[in-house]
Amino acid sequence: MNGDMKTEQTIQLCIPAPVVTVFCDKLMDESVCDLQAYYSLRAIKSLLAANHVEIPDNKHLLTMLDEQVLVAEKKHLETSSVFMLKGLKQCNAALLAMLHNLLDRNGFYHLFEKVIAELSDDDIRLLMVWSANWVKEAAQLSKENQLIDQQEYRAMMDLDKVLNPQ
Repeated sequence: MNGDMKTEQTIQLCIPAPVVTVFCDKLMDESVCDLQAYYSLRAIKSLLAANHVEIPDNKHLLTMLDEQVLVAEKKHLETSSVFMLKGLKQCNAALLAMLHNLLDRNGFYHLFEKVIAELSDDDIRLLMVWSANWVKEAAQLSKENQLIDQQEYRAMMDLDKVLNPQ
């Protein structure tokens, strides 16, 4: 680039609806995980929704992408729910940390609120004791200058805040 921004070039996109559908389906099928597909579709939608992008029948294209984003989000939430339920039932801090890293804090809390309804009262009491003990043990290890997995620590602290509010 020569740095001269005075002459701006534009690219006009003409994408037939069936091509968008096939592209989105292929993206969903070939993504490493549901979350990757979801974020990829959101990124494409954000790019195409930008004010400076000129696309004929933009509204129709964005509506199609919205539908695909919702499908990807639903699939991702279903998969994440299965993993969270498994992590909670097994008291598996590593699995919960993986989910915590994939989701933002609000997403983690939202998913937890959805999944907790599937747990029995005994399961919830066990989780309350487990998370409190995990946090207490982590504090002790920290005082002894022992290493603690920071991803697990963040996930367990957030989980414990919900299960054992102070």
